Amino acid sequence: MYRAPTEQCKWYIETFGTHLLMVEFYMKHDYLPKALLYIIAKKCDASVFIEGIIITCVKEGGIYKLHEQMMLVDSSLNMWSKYLTATCRYLSSKRYMHVLYQFQVFMKDYVRASMTCIRFFQDHVKSYADLFERLHYLDTAKHHLKMVSDSRGSSPGHQMSLSASDVAKHIKTIEMQLEVTKCLHQVEQSEISNMISNASKQNVATLFGGKKEKEQVAYMMLMIGLDMDRSFNLGYKIIQIYRLSALLVFTRVGQALSEKRKVKEIGAFMEKLRNNKYCDADTGDSVLGACVKIVVSDPQFVKETEYLVKLMKKYTNQISAYILCGKLKSAYLIAVKSESVDDVKRIAAAAHETNQFAVKSICDKWLASKGIK
Repeated sequence: MYRAPTEQCKWYIETFGTHLLMVEFYMKHDYLPKALLYIIAKKCDASVFIEGIIITCVKEGGIYKLHEQMMLVDSSLNMWSKYLTATCRYLSSKRYMHVLYQFQVFMKDYVRASMTCIRFFQDHVKSYADLFERLHYLDTAKHHLKMVSDSRGSSPGHQMSLSASDVAKHIKTIEMQLEVTKCLHQVEQSEISNMISNASKQNVATLFGGKKEKEQVAYMMLMIGLDMDRSFNLGYKIIQIYRLSALLVFTRVGQALSEKRKVKEIGAFMEKLRNNKYCDADTGDSVLGACVKIVVSDPQFVKETEYLVKLMKKYTNQISAYILCGKLKSAYLIAVKSESVDDVKRIAAAAHETNQFAVKSICDKWLASKGIK
């Protein structure tokens, strides 16, 4: 019996070939619908779908046509679930991120689509100016997550699900990163911006990174917040939401300003922290102590060092700072005024070590008057 050449080829492949050969035959002759139906009918392995269809469609730009035909077979995509999951793994491994994103949107896997948009936003950027140019990716990522929150219910196996609270947290992070990027762009040419840019050359930190990156972002917001209240408040909000060490971030700001001998700015920074009730006395004094350690090494900044010490709230911290500066008489006057025996003893020991005999003598006399040897 006569068979057309194509039918003859099909018969040979069905009889002696493999599922992959049959799918490749259909694709070679532009029979995509038949290839898809064959895969479903024969319950082919996912590797056949990838090797026989996906690779060809990626090379030839046939992804949208593929999606149309898959929808005609099953508009719910449930029949395609294992094939879609395997395809996404393959595309991710090959770093075909834009094709992966097309599939995620097609699958209505909006959580993963949002994550891919975030990768588009931050991958391979060299500066915060680059991030500003990519803000549209964050808007799209936020839109995808809102679609998740607007369509609550059970998710098919090929869609990633998150709790409502987790979706809200991710949306909040995106919104804060949008604000962070806009704040950085607004002060792009300022001196403070240049300071933080120089400190961040190796890594363009975002709120999507780990703890260290979040600390870097909080630090940057506080630094530019010296001139912009909304970024200062945003910096503290980041510390609170991600449970970062306020002391660590505040200290880093103080140290950066100290390195540049921006003593007035340190005073303004401390005033903002205290006025907003962002730090208690111990935290503020600890930050100032770190600043004093840097500035005290510069003999041209004696008055500025004393200014920083006087900003401290607790007398015992002031005494420690004066001891560090070698101003033992100033330390002694505070200790005596507060009737602190332990601090006078500390000052006496420091005077002995530094050969400040006059201070050692008055400390000994005061201690003797208290009946202490």
